[in-house]
Amino acid sequence: MADAHHRVAVFVFEAQRADVVILGRERHFNFETPERRDATLAQVVRSSPRPMVLVPQIVPEGTGDPAQACAIARAAGDFLAAHDVIHRVHTVGSSAAPAEVLLEEVDRRRPRLLVMGAHRAHPLRDLFATSVTRAVLGSCPVPIFVGA
Repeated sequence: MADAHHRVAVFVFEAQRADVVILGRERHFNFETPERRDATLAQVVRSSPRPMVLVPQIVPEGTGDPAQACAIARAAGDFLAAHDVIHRVHTVGSSAAPAEVLLEEVDRRRPRLLVMGAHRAHPLRDLFATSVTRAVLGSCPVPIFVGA
């Protein structure tokens, strides 16, 4: 039991450095007996100082939310309009990689400027989000305004 409390204390201490914690939902923290679950995950969830994402062993394919994406694009357009910026908002639905879609749209529409968001530097986000930014920055033929 002391080992479980130590694991939770170490986890909670290390979680202070993160914005979000991602853990397997079926995590077995008791390494000596992997076939038996222990209560460590429940203790970690209760004690974590950060938001947590608990992931199942098999993650189903997602479909995204086109309506929400359109609403976000409209809000960005409203912001530009409020500042008298002439713009056009184009929403695109695709199952292709985001960087690929952006670069194809730039090639197809030939804008004078691409405006896109990017997350501030963070090791966990770098694994996921900024790979799109890096791919677009490396291949985009037009100027890019990147907002954090």
